[in-house]
Amino acid sequence: MRKKSFNELPEVIVILGESFILNEHHEVKMMELVQVFGKIRNVNCRHIANFIKFDLDNWIDRLQKIKNLGNTITEARYILMMGDEAGKKHWKEISNKKKKSQTEEAYIDRYGEEGKKIWKDINERRGLSAFTVSYWIEKGLLKEEAKNKVSEISKKGSKKGNLVQANQRENDYESWAKKIPTTKFYWLEQGYSEEEAIEKVTERQTTFSKEKCIEKYGEEDGLKRWEERQERWQFNLHAFNESKKKEKYSTIGKASKESILCFQPILDYLKSLNIDYYFGEDENTEFRIFVGDRWWLFDLTIPELNLCFEYNGEVFHPNPKWLENDLEKWTDWQQPYNLKKAEEVREYDLTKHRLLKESNNFDVFEIWSSVPLEKNRNFMLEIINKRLNYSD
Repeated sequence: MRKKSFNELPEVIVILGESFILNEHHEVKMMELVQVFGKIRNVNCRHIANFIKFDLDNWIDRLQKIKNLGNTITEARYILMMGDEAGKKHWKEISNKKKKSQTEEAYIDRYGEEGKKIWKDINERRGLSAFTVSYWIEKGLLKEEAKNKVSEISKKGSKKGNLVQANQRENDYESWAKKIPTTKFYWLEQGYSEEEAIEKVTERQTTFSKEKCIEKYGEEDGLKRWEERQERWQFNLHAFNESKKKEKYSTIGKASKESILCFQPILDYLKSLNIDYYFGEDENTEFRIFVGDRWWLFDLTIPELNLCFEYNGEVFHPNPKWLENDLEKWTDWQQPYNLKKAEEVREYDLTKHRLLKESNNFDVFEIWSSVPLEKNRNFMLEIINKRLNYSD
């Protein structure tokens, strides 16, 4: 199977139609983009399709500005994607649609007279605010008792959602795997042949070469270290396949673009010192352990130093500092994908740290997205240099 061309990609077809063909002007602009951004795939293809549809210029500048916006959904994003007039119109339409969807009239249109009752129930639940500490304090509980109550309710409410997510992964693995760069389905979706897809997965698993080990530790000790690493890798790979839990395995995702930006100078520093590490980018992969019938993955691990750094984007990981300085933020927080509450997600994160310490004696340090990049990097460098016994 040959690689799909730009106009054959599903994200392009939905915008430009199946009969669309790039003209010479478009091809020149595409080549300019490739020189700046490399391979153009996935979400960038949708942006480019919109540039073509709305006959926009300055593709490189527009795409760079969209990338700088990150994951924020704003009017500015749609103006960059569609031009001033169409972008403002589209933003107004989706904003109005969202507002209208949360009205009593919208529920009546959707459910008939039953919609009135549903709308009333929703507003009553909002008014109760049982997920806030203040609600339970007003009920007569002490502050600590109220926090425990919120935690208890959050856990109960998330169990049903967790079960739904697990069933989806179990029953539609291929659709899930199309988002994971360590599966062949991901690369097939990008237009590669099956043989090429398998090769891409293999490339991502290659993290530790025999030659590098011998160069670093000498022929005898280096070969021994390499063989031990290979044995562990094969054991883990076999256990991974036999476990039938492939849906549990993932590498770096969309939110981890932030972590790449944060970690890159640290990775360069480790490379300059010829220190091996695990990190989910390019030919490397995230470190993983198999405990409790599931896989646990970690952002940046440095086995030689018994170190692990976990990057926590606060959209997906609640910051425990909120318990001290922003309790309402802690109690209102929900993970956007699985709707888990802060208490449960924090418990999961701490369990990961504990298991890595128990299984490999790695110390885990958390890096938070709300902390400035340079401060995070200096924090990591200081810890690494202490392990290396480097002086300031």
